[in-house]
Amino acid sequence: MVKAQQPSCAPHLGCRNADELAALVRNAGFQAISIHQHVGTVRFPSIEALVLSYVAGSPLAGPVSQASNTVPAALVAAVKDTLGEYTRSGELAFPIAAHLLGARA
Repeated sequence: MVKAQQPSCAPHLGCRNADELAALVRNAGFQAISIHQHVGTVRFPSIEALVLSYVAGSPLAGPVSQASNTVPAALVAAVKDTLGEYTRSGELAFPIAAHLLGARA
């Protein structure tokens, strides 16, 4: 079975590939493009705090607020399955990287 490849530049995910990001910016008419990757750590008091704050500030806010009370708990459980290894004493801290871009019009 052939898996569909996700584009590395998707509106809801950002752009994982610096070369593709530079091409998009160049095609939009910008020049003197510089891209630097910054690696850091994201911290939340708990996985629940991450999930609830993310949902509240995203397009998920409406659907989740209208769903049953089990939906937020299911979201927290799913995130715990994925990010649980990044918790210490209840605090969540995981690595994250971002491309910082500068360009001239």
